[in-house]
Amino acid sequence: MKNINKIGISIIWLFIGQPIFAYVDYDAIEPNLIYCPDKIECSKNNFESCLDVESKKYLEISIGTVPAVVKGIYHFKAAYSHYDNNIPAQCQYTIDGVSGFLVQFKLAANLKAYKSNVSKWDDYSGPSHCFSTDTAQCPLLVKPELAIYRKMGANQTISFLGIKTTANDIPLKDSIRAQRNHLRYFTINYDEAFTACQGVKQCVITINYSLFDDTGSNYPQYYNAGSVIVDMENHMKILDINTGPSHGSNGRYLLKKIEPFNAVQFVD
Repeated sequence: MKNINKIGISIIWLFIGQPIFAYVDYDAIEPNLIYCPDKIECSKNNFESCLDVESKKYLEISIGTVPAVVKGIYHFKAAYSHYDNNIPAQCQYTIDGVSGFLVQFKLAANLKAYKSNVSKWDDYSGPSHCFSTDTAQCPLLVKPELAIYRKMGANQTISFLGIKTTANDIPLKDSIRAQRNHLRYFTINYDEAFTACQGVKQCVITINYSLFDDTGSNYPQYYNAGSVIVDMENHMKILDINTGPSHGSNGRYLLKKIEPFNAVQFVD
């Protein structure tokens, strides 16, 4: 996995005109919570047709579902949160007219169960379930992290992408691979970003990448997908995304925010 792809992410320090902030203990302040949609409607037999009935917004997180989506109305049944930080949380639904059919809509990797006296989350220290028809009883905590995703289509000649993070040429994380027709993701957490940004409130994370194909041939040239500005005093909330330039024959990969999560995704 290491040294296969060279997606470099460097965090730029902004000193001029940027406010300086102190370390934030997010465990001691008001939590940033998110909830599963109460009801989902899919107009076709694919995930792209599914929308939140209440907000009328399509579900932008394209991590997928288990099993595959079929046309219909989905009602919230449960939520699931794994103890592994890199396994996405799930919202689970039943569908009208189909007995025993439970669909798991996978969410972002930077979410986890938020347990309180009024929530329905079980007390297990490992994977947790919350069984309720009321989504307000199954809150999910948005961790102070930036999640980065990449899913590759089955017809692409490029088989792998990897992500490697640095801050001013200081390595933060090893690379990961997005294999063709699979989704891979990773997160930059607050402590990692705080060390790299050194007290700058608005931190710019620049994302670059290189590619290689089925034969293992590398494309060593780096390309810029864009940059993400995060607010270090507000749960690393994404403030802005700047798109990188086109880079010729290998195609163009852009960054897109995945609503309503604090996450970005590579898109073709």
